[in-house]
Amino acid sequence: MLSLSGKARGVSFAADSKTPLAADNLQDQFVVFQMNPKAEGPTILESSQVDPLIDGSQDQPDVLASLEMLSFNLGANEQVDKATNATMRINFGKDENSRDKAFDTLFWSIAAGLKLYDQVKNQRAESKEFKGDFRKACGNRLVEIPGGLGKLSFEVVKHKEPAWWQIFKSLPMRLALSKQARNDFTGGNPRIKTGCLNPGFCILTRGRDFQAIANSNANYYPAYGKLAPGNVSETDLVSGRYDDPLKDVTYAVFRVGMKKTKLDPTFNFG
Repeated sequence: MLSLSGKARGVSFAADSKTPLAADNLQDQFVVFQMNPKAEGPTILESSQVDPLIDGSQDQPDVLASLEMLSFNLGANEQVDKATNATMRINFGKDENSRDKAFDTLFWSIAAGLKLYDQVKNQRAESKEFKGDFRKACGNRLVEIPGGLGKLSFEVVKHKEPAWWQIFKSLPMRLALSKQARNDFTGGNPRIKTGCLNPGFCILTRGRDFQAIANSNANYYPAYGKLAPGNVSETDLVSGRYDDPLKDVTYAVFRVGMKKTKLDPTFNFG
């Protein structure tokens, strides 16, 4: 399994020997990065560089969120055989440091199958074939984040040995979904670099691949499930002669929806 760490903003995972790797191995850990909504600047942003779009207030301190996986790109150098399958699990819920004291901490856990090999085509499955509207898995309900300060984790569980990924596991990643939630946690201290997440698109990839994607000036093509550098045209992408500079990068692309709200803890059936 792989998931995101709260303190290190990455994944601290177990090696084959089940010995946890130290935080020094952040370059090998998977992290959620916000996709830059502007054409200028790096393609992706580290979460502490994100300024929340939602203000939050006494009247609407809570956040409703939804997640949709648009594609999952398996790096060309990852070892996958014909019988390799996996499950991606997403856990999303309230952080215990949230300003909200009325609701117990509750996590939504959503799973989606990943069939990594296309038996019909006798080749790896294409990234555009991995899609999942996780809102449907929740009965079309939005994920409720009381107080706007949440914890988010991604896990990938592989179903066959030899391992493509062995067991990767960590504490979830703490993310402020509103300015109010960020300020509540940091107390206004500019040296506390709390991670934030905004509505839009985000990329899950290893820390060591951050610069490769950030500096690529990449665009995302949902029709093909691919990130491609800005100097590559769609014609180049489908030509069959395109040498993808990100082909060895394993990444997933998600679309995130959010809206501010006020949850009612006094609801009853009376």
